[in-house]
Amino acid sequence: MYICTNKISNMNRKIVLVLIAIMLLHLPLLSQSSNGNSKNAVAILLKDPTRNNNRPKAPSKQFIECWYGDGELSFDFTIPEGMCNLNVTDGKSGFVYNYVFDSSEHAEVYVGNLEHADITITTALGHTYIGEILVD
Repeated sequence: MYICTNKISNMNRKIVLVLIAIMLLHLPLLSQSSNGNSKNAVAILLKDPTRNNNRPKAPSKQFIECWYGDGELSFDFTIPEGMCNLNVTDGKSGFVYNYVFDSSEHAEVYVGNLEHADITITTALGHTYIGEILVD
């Protein structure tokens, strides 16, 4: 009787682990579908250009969620860094557009329709983040 109970217990653990793995795989899909932007929104990876050396470092607590869709850039900072200067360089024309927004709340900046652009954000704390818009 003890052997049967042990087998059932192991089977339950495996089922629970499989269910947890399935839920974890669906989390990124849920977060992308609930961002509130249109279906054609493009996620933009912003990185700190000063972190390019080969020394291992602890991961930053800062995470900036950035989306582009319908001519708007949307920003959400995990840790607010004050007022931010946003420079958008249009890849086609080479024009540079400057904007200012507050990182303490969700920000949306209308930049127009872009196919390729470079993004630079400089915060009040002196940090610089770069990214790129590539729309097919």
